[in-house]
Amino acid sequence: MEEDIKLGQDFHFLSLLKYVMPSVLAFVFMGLYQTIDGIFIDHNAGEIAIASVNLQMPMNCIYIGLGNMIGLGGDAVLSKKLGEGDRKGANETFTRCMLLALILSLLCMVLSLVFREPIMRFLGASDVNIIYLRPYYTWLAAFAPSMLIQSMLTIFFMTESRNTMGAVLMFLGGILNIALDWLLMNVAGMGISGAAIATGVSYAIALPVAFWFYVISKRSLFQFVRFQSQPKETLQLCFNGSSEMCVELSIAVTTLMMNRIIYTFLGDNGVSALSVLAYFQIFILMLFAGYCAAIEPIFGFHYGAKNETATKKTFRLCLTLAAAFTLLGFVLIAVLQKPAVGLFFDVGDDIYRISMDGYFLFLSGTLLVGFNMFVSGMFTAFSNGVISVTLSLLRCLGFLATALIVLPKLFGLTGFWLAWPVAEFLTLIVSVIFLTLFRKRYHYM
Repeated sequence: MEEDIKLGQDFHFLSLLKYVMPSVLAFVFMGLYQTIDGIFIDHNAGEIAIASVNLQMPMNCIYIGLGNMIGLGGDAVLSKKLGEGDRKGANETFTRCMLLALILSLLCMVLSLVFREPIMRFLGASDVNIIYLRPYYTWLAAFAPSMLIQSMLTIFFMTESRNTMGAVLMFLGGILNIALDWLLMNVAGMGISGAAIATGVSYAIALPVAFWFYVISKRSLFQFVRFQSQPKETLQLCFNGSSEMCVELSIAVTTLMMNRIIYTFLGDNGVSALSVLAYFQIFILMLFAGYCAAIEPIFGFHYGAKNETATKKTFRLCLTLAAAFTLLGFVLIAVLQKPAVGLFFDVGDDIYRISMDGYFLFLSGTLLVGFNMFVSGMFTAFSNGVISVTLSLLRCLGFLATALIVLPKLFGLTGFWLAWPVAEFLTLIVSVIFLTLFRKRYHYM
């Protein structure tokens, strides 16, 4: 079928760029949802509200991380089975993934709402900012199923080479988010609740489209079928995709750490400044998340087909393209420094100065993160969850948490800003070691 031919085609640089761009744009738009909220919240509610929204980020990471876990873990299994020609097995795996996503999404929503108050306090809410956080948290918890399932669906669209479809959905979601932010906050006067509803609805638009695509039109490569329970495969795909879940959970943990550390240096102004810099960090992370989501099915397909020549060529092309995206991302961050920070804070304010002082120190991590995410994603495609999870945990938790504990004590605020770049540098060393050790097993070099 056409979808198989697309995964197995003989890529060159431009054709690979064309293939991955819809995925990259889709994930970037996903990352922009919260940034858009931040801009509207800043102009309607002020800096304390911005800091409150940042406290919600760990919960969003959990919802999206679970969706990515099922999506990317399932993607590796599905693309491998397509390479092997096992359509029946692919349909059964697809159906199991959909059911698992539905169960986990409803569980997330219920637990988040039932334990709302203790969770918000654990996230770092004070008596001042909990006033802003409570409505934002509550509405996004209600939309947790949409966030989780949409994250998974975006990846599955890419598994069957429907990259453009996923990108269009994300683009429409972004436009809808902007329109609803303006309508609900500026016109209806709903404040921070309006921002949360706008974000939730933007994620939810993927659900009716998916129902039409998979159930009504049946244009998908995958179909819902009766299946036998296979706990071993389900656990395996969850473990294999858990590297992406580990990324999100680690971000949740380290975000909590960073908020509390910078609060000790600069108080609420520091948390607000960090929130804005985190938006730019998310932009880069989502760019490479989209890139990895697009290339993983290609590696998985060639791995299942045992095509070593194609695997080697794909590795060289993907590495080159990752370097190009790294350069592009850093140039954009450098060029947009003043106008981007100026969207949130007035020039000359303390928060503006804090943001500008930490800008390049903190965001220099963008020069290294793409390579590390690429290596981790490639091992996910090869169904080597151990290596993928190890890299992800070291990058997002082990090295970063250690750097956050040690560097601020040695170098003060400068050490805090440098924690993320240092963690990425240490991960780079480990990534190169793993690439060297496993090159003969997977034949990418």
